[in-house]
Amino acid sequence: MSRTYRRKNQTHDYRWVLRDYARPTGPHSRFMIVPVDIPESSPEGRKRLAKYHSDHACVYGQAPRQFRKLFKRSQRMGHRLEIAHWLKDTDYPVQCDPRTRHGATWAWW
Repeated sequence: MSRTYRRKNQTHDYRWVLRDYARPTGPHSRFMIVPVDIPESSPEGRKRLAKYHSDHACVYGQAPRQFRKLFKRSQRMGHRLEIAHWLKDTDYPVQCDPRTRHGATWAWW
């Protein structure tokens, strides 16, 4: 499915994309943070919108790809061994869960 087809009728809420926070100057403004709206037509606003609409997203909270591949490979091998054991002895209870609750991200952090 193409990206254009997926996003054909989407509407976007740009409020959080075009918002930045700044500290006001003054003696009593030490703990204050004021939201500052960035206009869409400014260079910084266009840059933020381009980053928002790009498919390259920085996903925090996910393990590196190499670790995820190794984790999945070891998980698949364990499942294969369980099934092979079951094929040899049909009374053996299979212990593999295809929908594992603890994924690679959980093991990484």
